[in-house]
Amino acid sequence: MRFGRTITGQEKSCCCLNSTESIKMERTFKTEDLIRVAKRENNQMRSFLYVNPFQGKHVPVAPADALLLFKQLAEKAEAQFQNEKLLIIGFAETATAIGNAIAWFLPQTCAFLTTTRENVPNAEYLYFTESHSHATEQRLVVNQLEKWIRKTDRIVFAEDEVTTGNTIMKLISALRNAFPDASLQFGIVSILNSMTDERQKDFKHAQIPCVYYQRIPFGYQTDQTEAYSYEPLPVNCAKPVHLHAEKQIFQSGWNPRIAADMQQIRTVCRQFADSVLRSVPADAKPLNLLVLGTEEFMFPGLLLGHLLEKHGHSVRFHATTRSPIEVSRHPQYPLHQRSPLVSFYEDGRRTFLYNLAKYDKVFVLTDAPEICPDGAESLLGALEQHGNSDVTIIQWSESD
Repeated sequence: MRFGRTITGQEKSCCCLNSTESIKMERTFKTEDLIRVAKRENNQMRSFLYVNPFQGKHVPVAPADALLLFKQLAEKAEAQFQNEKLLIIGFAETATAIGNAIAWFLPQTCAFLTTTRENVPNAEYLYFTESHSHATEQRLVVNQLEKWIRKTDRIVFAEDEVTTGNTIMKLISALRNAFPDASLQFGIVSILNSMTDERQKDFKHAQIPCVYYQRIPFGYQTDQTEAYSYEPLPVNCAKPVHLHAEKQIFQSGWNPRIAADMQQIRTVCRQFADSVLRSVPADAKPLNLLVLGTEEFMFPGLLLGHLLEKHGHSVRFHATTRSPIEVSRHPQYPLHQRSPLVSFYEDGRRTFLYNLAKYDKVFVLTDAPEICPDGAESLLGALEQHGNSDVTIIQWSESD
């Protein structure tokens, strides 16, 4: 796929979201706000999935609501890790935006990166597993990592939900083996924590603080998945008939999977959001917009969506995902429609998009180094199928 206009972030940034900005703080989130129980497709290890309507992954969300939740969680982490310099690691796939947002809002963040299942050019990895996942292999890029470990007091892992903590402990073990001479301290921050009391004691004994927004009982409401009837799942990807996308490239100089200075990350993300905002006419009437991330790549799109909100537009944000989840028409079930896709990152990889709707304009953000043609075609087909006719695909390029 050939791309057209290249957008750059060289102009002075006007994006006003910063680590100390007060996003509207009128509300707090209750347990019932943050949990919808869904059924995983053909997963014997863990048949359920907690879907958070405010996380900005599976369910479309107003960006301001997601960022408010993440900011409130960051404030809890700030209180726990006072006067410590932090290296934040967000877990792929679902918690990359959570981790990036926490790093963004925490003033003591020195550096940030995410775990990944993607291939990063010229990277060396630590390998660990996420046993219950649809894709069990996880990796952490070690390039630049030792430098930041030496500069920080604590590594903090960011997750959407911690059930047993086993995956995190596997990564901690890998880090200790890789850096035996480093004095490593760890912490965990998550929206939900459903570890048993005994497991909590294990982490306390290991001096690994667990910060969370809501604590829920282990196995909370997981039997709800048996209360729903599920829809037949479409197998074939849609193909676009008339829809063609405008294509742009943003030269960022940043790959979220490699540890990087948080101040530089803030700068490049603001520049990106500003550059896209300039493509929307300043005198345009308020539009109904979708900003769509792809798989692990979410936070820059969430930030863009919030800036568009601040300019008067109605915005929803969510992302494609590798997670195969059942859908139901029941009003209490979180996912009502599923579009099968080919990944932007790899031909032959199945991905999905849930609860798609019609919008005045759609921005698709991806950091796939080479966008898979079948992936772009399948997404355009799904968007067209739901009535969308104005789509811009923006490729986030690591080159600067």
